[in-house]
Amino acid sequence: MDVIQDVLKNGPIAAFPFWTQGILLSIFSSIVCTLMGMLVVLLTYESGIAIQFGY
Repeated sequence: MDVIQDVLKNGPIAAFPFWTQGILLSIFSSIVCTLMGMLVVLLTYESGIAIQFGY
């Protein structure tokens, strides 16, 4: 919790109003949650997923 408060007070997001800080933090949190969910799905179904690189 100290890290979040430090970022809000001393980071580049500090110049924005509180509602903008909330929106930016929620967007960041949703991106992180989406990536974590994608990682869980990838690790769960890795044997059934065919990934091809190239043409």
